[in-house]
Amino acid sequence: MTTSASKQDTTPPRAMPPSAEVDLPLEPSGASVQPQRQAMIAEAAFFMAQSRGFVPGQELDDWLAAERAVDQRPPATEH
Repeated sequence: MTTSASKQDTTPPRAMPPSAEVDLPLEPSGASVQPQRQAMIAEAAFFMAQSRGFVPGQELDDWLAAERAVDQRPPATEH
C-alpha cells in the first residue's frame, strides 16, 4: 500500500521565464547596489535580534524594521 506521503515529487523545477527577470538598480559606476543593501539589512536585523536576546519568532519583524532603517538612510556620496 502506497500513501501520498511516501510519494516524492520528481518533476524538475521550472526556470523563470525571461519576462520575470528583474533589473537591479545600478550605482553611477555601474555596480549593483542590491548586494550591499542586503548586507546592510542583514547586519541591522542581526543587531536588532541581538538586542532582544535572539528570542525566536520575531525574525521577520527584525528584517522589515531593518529594511525601513536602511532605506531611510541618506545616500552615501562619493568624494
